[in-house]
Parts: sequence; structure tokens; C-alpha cells
Amino acid sequence: VKVHICILGTIRNMTPRFFGKKRSREQILAELDVILDNVRVEFNLSKGDMPDAKEFAANLKKFHDFSVFPLINRSLIKKLDS
Repeated sequence: VKVHICILGTIRNMTPRFFGKKRSREQILAELDVILDNVRVEFNLSKGDMPDAKEFAANLKKFHDFSVFPLINRSLIKKLDS
């Protein structure tokens, strides 16, 4: 759960609010492997816990607007760690 919260929250933060959502979505999908690695490092996640980039991208393609993803809640992440 923590891994997906961190990934989706990061993708949400990378998505513009109004204009350029389509271009941003395409860029996120194209660079997903780098994004996943950055999330892993930022949140100190295990490499084995990270999803496969291609499979995750296939699931992300089902969403037309990444701004519907939840924001990162750092207090929730801390609770999940303890």
C-alpha cells in the first residue's frame, strides 16, 4: 500500500492542474522507470517492493487524468512505517 501511495502521489504532483495534462501524462508514461526509481530513493523503499514499470504503465494508461490520484500524505506514510 505504501509503495502505491508514494508512486501515485508523486505522479499527481507531476500533473499540472489545468493545461498540459495530456503532454504531462505522455511524459510520465515514457519516463515511468526513472520516476519509479526516484520514488524508491526518496521514500527509502525496497527495490523488491517496486512494481514492474511496464505493467504499472499499462494500468496507468487506463486513467485519462492523473490529477485524480491522491496527494502524498506524509503523516500516513509515517504511520505505515511504524
